Amino acid sequence: MHIGEVQVLLNHPRVFIGPAGELEDFVETPLTGPMPVEFSHIAVPARAQVSTVSVRIWSGAHPSTGMVVFSSSLELPRGDIAIFDVDGLSRFVRTVGRPGRHHLTIRVDDPVRASRVDVVVDSGPDKATLNRVPGYRLPEIEGVSGELSPPDTLHMILSGVSSPKARLVTALDLVISEWESSDSPRHAQVNSFRLRLITEWLKGVYPEVESGFWHDVSVRLEAEVADAEGPTVGGVAVSIAQRIIALAEESSR
Repeated sequence: MHIGEVQVLLNHPRVFIGPAGELEDFVETPLTGPMPVEFSHIAVPARAQVSTVSVRIWSGAHPSTGMVVFSSSLELPRGDIAIFDVDGLSRFVRTVGRPGRHHLTIRVDDPVRASRVDVVVDSGPDKATLNRVPGYRLPEIEGVSGELSPPDTLHMILSGVSSPKARLVTALDLVISEWESSDSPRHAQVNSFRLRLITEWLKGVYPEVESGFWHDVSVRLEAEVADAEGPTVGGVAVSIAQRIIALAEESSR
């Protein structure tokens, strides 16, 4: 699952990943083979001085995108992982588990000048698909341990902004299929929260749209999803998604 993210602006073309302690020496850690015992941190080649580098942290399940440049165990004495630049100007620390050794997988969009780095902690052994509606494909999910629950599946669907129409259609199809699975008040609250997640995700897809617009979208989504019928509702999800996207694009002009 997605557990952290930071944008790092580099002066030197390396982003460092490792335990929260300080880096004693500036070294270019090899990214192939097992982690050498003399190294405590990983140095990932990344773009510098032109734009930020996006570093996302995942626990277990993660999108199967990018090239794997590192896969080995690393000692995390406090159970924390740090993302930072060699100048010490940017630093992000996230607790990822118990103190000790953890397996890290690092994926990048470019092995020489990465602009996106995915750090996966303790990846699981299985794979899963997010695809629900024909014609709206999403990246495969790796590192899964067991079956993804509906909440976890929704979070994975909304974990990126690439292929926004496919993500919106898939998310709506999932929510509609779960809408009437229970009559409890708590389930109604869960349904409302799921639609809020989708609305908040849409804000990231259309950052130029004014905030007041999204309140109306949230109300419209709940009304249209509540009126949807049937266990297989891909066509309904597509129709709702098309209307919402059209409204967002019109509002952004």
